[in-house]
Amino acid sequence: MNTKALQKAIDLSKYADNFKSRILLFIIGVLNQSANWKRTNSILKFFTSFFSKNGILPVRIRKNNKTVDFSLRINNNSDYQSLFECFAGMYKIPSKDIHFILDGGANIGFFTINTYLNNTGIREIVCIEPNPFNLEFLVPNTKQLPVKIVNAAMSDFNGEATFNFKEHNTGHIQGSPGHAYFHEQTKVDCVTIAGIMPNNWEMKHTLVKLDIEGQEYKVFTDMFNAGLFPAYVAAELHDYLNAGGEELVAKFKKNGYTVHVEGTGEEGNVCRQIFAERKTA
Repeated sequence: MNTKALQKAIDLSKYADNFKSRILLFIIGVLNQSANWKRTNSILKFFTSFFSKNGILPVRIRKNNKTVDFSLRINNNSDYQSLFECFAGMYKIPSKDIHFILDGGANIGFFTINTYLNNTGIREIVCIEPNPFNLEFLVPNTKQLPVKIVNAAMSDFNGEATFNFKEHNTGHIQGSPGHAYFHEQTKVDCVTIAGIMPNNWEMKHTLVKLDIEGQEYKVFTDMFNAGLFPAYVAAELHDYLNAGGEELVAKFKKNGYTVHVEGTGEEGNVCRQIFAERKTA
């Protein structure tokens, strides 16, 4: 592990509001960046067991005079990865002018919590999450926030679809690009962005975040067709090279957005993270 990676783990731990949470966040930061250090990982995972209760890790964080308590599953790589991505800078989110958040693929709430802590003007949040096992954590994790939770998947139609279980952070609608395997299935309701976004939200103060495992291509196209142009968009585009990532970025630019794209890999099933901002006159 290099100095830069260690600093990221330290920065993550600074969110903590107590010593126990600081240690846990530091460990999670290290685990996310030391996949090849198997012995170190085993030791760190062993230490987390001292902080767990019935397989659950409680964490308390604080920023801008706001405190949030949340829980995650012990030694769950999906939870650790999601926490690290959302709190360690994967999403380039402004710290002002956001009043409304639509969080598609909310998982267990990390993106919503972090954005809430870093913005002082949040009025309303809608979290959309289809995975019932994630909902067991999303609901209590966001109870201190102005959140409405919708148990559904996002796509470009209203109705029922087959949902494939994979890892906790990569479950997906059957047929989504970039996903070839799964271990179980269920049926879920689907909603459109126009149908789920409150009519009273001002677009100039709205942030839309999508991490919906390939359905983002349909949802963003549907969003533009519906005449919805939120000021800020953060998303992970799955199978970017093969599913139309560059074409989608071009659509954003055509609709008045400045788009920042991050990610590596030039072959196979790779993801790109985008942050798009639309200036209004």
